[in-house]
Amino acid sequence: MPKTPGKTKGQGHAPAAWQLTVLPRIADIPFARPQVVPIGAAQAPRQWNIWDLEQLARTHTSGDPIADEERTFLLLYLRDFAGADGLLPVDFDDLVRQSFGALVANR
Repeated sequence: MPKTPGKTKGQGHAPAAWQLTVLPRIADIPFARPQVVPIGAAQAPRQWNIWDLEQLARTHTSGDPIADEERTFLLLYLRDFAGADGLLPVDFDDLVRQSFGALVANR
């Protein structure tokens, strides 16, 4: 095999493991801009009526049977905390708003 002039054994191109990779600059990497999600005006905590919540849950079933079942069990357990008039203490406002979401959003 003919020798390349000016090169000796061991010189030439570095093995693939030793080659440097040029990385793109951070400014050149596309990224998704964060989205602002409106959370609406903060509403004052309120007392929820357990019987009204049960009526809402019955009339507005979602396409998710697991979520419907979770709401049913939640209502069952919330009965222990409701007064004789069906009102839950104000402390349960966040739980009701998180669990029932859009069903109670405008109330």
